[in-house]
Amino acid sequence: MSFVLFIFSIQNCFSIPSASRIKFVNQKGDTLHGILILPEQNAPSKIPIIIFLVGSANSAFDKNYRGFLKENLEDYLLEKGIGLCYFNKPGIGLSTGKWYSQSFQDRANDAKSCINYLKRLPSIDGDKMGIVGHSQGGWIAQMVASQFHKDIAFGISLSGPSYSVRRQLISDFASSLTCKGVEQSKAVRKAKRKTNFAFALAVVLPMNNNLRQLKRIRKYNPDNSIRDLSIPFLFIFGENDKLVYQDWCLQSLDEIFKQIFLQIFP
Repeated sequence: MSFVLFIFSIQNCFSIPSASRIKFVNQKGDTLHGILILPEQNAPSKIPIIIFLVGSANSAFDKNYRGFLKENLEDYLLEKGIGLCYFNKPGIGLSTGKWYSQSFQDRANDAKSCINYLKRLPSIDGDKMGIVGHSQGGWIAQMVASQFHKDIAFGISLSGPSYSVRRQLISDFASSLTCKGVEQSKAVRKAKRKTNFAFALAVVLPMNNNLRQLKRIRKYNPDNSIRDLSIPFLFIFGENDKLVYQDWCLQSLDEIFKQIFLQIFP
């Protein structure tokens, strides 16, 4: 099994082409709403599909990802005869439920419910489906590819951490401090203290939705999901990503696999 990593920067811009609105019910009974975009030209009789998973908090595919999806997925994949599917998390847009009550396993199960829905559509090639996740969605893509490998052909993690939630929060805080001129080792020490405080607050007094979800996901570590990958999987990291420290990601992957193929794009 080989794994490929690319490191580069991605930029944005947008407008959704004609798309069909979809909805499906997840394992908890929430109705999740999204869109299915199929190619209008060069389309085979059975269309391959990529499912995209958004990042953390109240991110919505139709608000926070509009330009990103057009430039990086739609403009290239639709003309190749590949369709795309996006859906919002519980409580976002028209979707029912509460995103902040979800564990990462709940999010992975939502993706599986979407896969099951798409496989029932006569126009979709159920043997040619892939999962792509960004940021927190990258963690979920790793889980989906690991657990539901018989249902999808490949997975891609775009700036999805390959280390724990605790370490990701340390990375986030440390990067913010470093950007303000704090020396890196000192920034990491301060970031660890801030992370400990955030974790304690999430457990004892979760005053907002972000803390409520942190309470659910704070113990997550992706090692097992990554180690159990058995289908082609691509990790992509941005060199100057302030939320996900790429050196730590590469270190984690190297510890798991011992041998990885790394390609750096200037």
